[in-house]
Amino acid sequence: ILKTSSFVLILPSAYLSIGKIIDIILQNNFTISKMKMNKLTTSEAEKCLEIHDLNDITINDLSSDLIVGIEVVKQNCIIDFRNLIENEIIKSIKTEGPGIPIISSENEKKANLEINYYFSIRHQPQLSNCSCLILKNHLFTERTLGKVIDIILNEAFEISSMELFYFDKNSAE
Repeated sequence: ILKTSSFVLILPSAYLSIGKIIDIILQNNFTISKMKMNKLTTSEAEKCLEIHDLNDITINDLSSDLIVGIEVVKQNCIIDFRNLIENEIIKSIKTEGPGIPIISSENEKKANLEINYYFSIRHQPQLSNCSCLILKNHLFTERTLGKVIDIILNEAFEISSMELFYFDKNSAE
């Protein structure tokens, strides 16, 4: 069974729903293979818009605040994820202000371009009065990662950086 990838981008208007979106992704049997939070510069946002070929999103939508890019994997991924956005995600999340809260790839070729570009961007978070939280693999396998992120955000903590890393057992210990 051939699995494909799609690129998902959570925009600033859905920041407080990041956990809920991740929860819906995992509950619908998509695998998250990459995930990273970024604050795009104007030029990075321009390039992102060029790759996505989006008319409904502005440079300001992409560069005004933090965004989260996710590579999801599943059989029939692109169509299934676009349906998931339309049928469940949009109906389940709260957004701040107008605009589209989440987008995904329209085809495999675009997905590869979007994934390669987004995950090559280096993010330098603005850190002050902060802590580092490491979330372990069992949150993915038990499909509870989104719930943990929701708790963090609902307790008025801010998430200023997020990235998925893979370590072998020796490196992790």
